[in-house]
Amino acid sequence: MTRPFADETEAAQAKAVLGVASEPACDRTVAKRVVSLLNHYFVSPLPAGQAADVANDWLEIIGNPPEWALHDACIWWIGPNNPNCARKPLPGQIAARIKTEMEPIRTAEIALQRHENGQTPLRVAAE
Repeated sequence: MTRPFADETEAAQAKAVLGVASEPACDRTVAKRVVSLLNHYFVSPLPAGQAADVANDWLEIIGNPPEWALHDACIWWIGPNNPNCARKPLPGQIAARIKTEMEPIRTAEIALQRHENGQTPLRVAAE
């Protein structure tokens, strides 16, 4: 976002899209996605109580990010652009990648906040 919103309608549309894109996933969705990710790697059977503890660790560390951000982080992890894709991820590694996936949302939130405060958008360096 390097230009001002054209009008209040455009700003309202951006706010609505950000609301949808930022909606947190429920615990069950997070747990299913994490299990799917970990099933790509050897996982030894655990007693039910320990499996629940591991799941709670994941939920505590990654929280409830938007479903799309969690999905994209998991796909990135197992994909060819991750040099560690052959290794089973830790919750902190996926949390860090979720943060990377969420950067465009944070940029848009800042632009909207600046608009609401009557400020111009920040300039983004050309890539």
